[in-house]
Amino acid sequence: MIECFLITNKFSIERTKQKLDMYYTIRPLIPELFENKNPSLPHMQKMFDVVYYCPLPQLTKEMFRVIVLKIRADPDSFNTYDFFAHQLSITEVRLHEDVTLGDLYIVDYEHLKMGHVVKMTPMHLKKAATIMEKVFSNRLKGIHFINYPPFVDILIKIGKTILSPKLMGRYVDANANGVLTCDVFLTDLWKLKIAEYKERFDKLDKMKVNENLRPAPLKNDDILGYHGNFKSLDMD
Repeated sequence: MIECFLITNKFSIERTKQKLDMYYTIRPLIPELFENKNPSLPHMQKMFDVVYYCPLPQLTKEMFRVIVLKIRADPDSFNTYDFFAHQLSITEVRLHEDVTLGDLYIVDYEHLKMGHVVKMTPMHLKKAATIMEKVFSNRLKGIHFINYPPFVDILIKIGKTILSPKLMGRYVDANANGVLTCDVFLTDLWKLKIAEYKERFDKLDKMKVNENLRPAPLKNDDILGYHGNFKSLDMD
């Protein structure tokens, strides 16, 4: 895992230490994406039927990993926090096995409906973006959207208000009627691979950060934009 962080942080020891710190520290700060999200739980197992999230086997010539993301199920079966937690579970496995110079996302919105979009509130996206920027930001090399209906512009506009200019600069409009090779076979392979890491996920569930041992107090506002955590925030 340390090797993966070193590579994506260009072998900067200081940046690697910061990312590893955030990898553990951020879990209790955004519990909605980590608590009760062990991939062995029944509601998380269902996510394999709800969404294709497939890192493809072959690397690009730049040594990037292409990841295909495609929602499969109807909006009634879609849970936004489980959706993001499912992606984090696969990322966890890749931290231990996958050596790349970055990730290139292809997001296929062929089956996306307005019912999915309304479930992705700005707060949902903010939490996911916080983890991406504070822990995995140096992995993201590009995001390509295809087959998307006009209402996806809503998500893009929200993203522009939440993501840093650096991350938004990696978004590419590739709206063509493409066909992607992320199928049930690859999804089943990832389901088996994640099952191999049950001990790791069980261990992560029990891990707690002892902030009393930190040399200097952690400033939550530097991470989340304000003091405290997301549990007590209400939005109109």
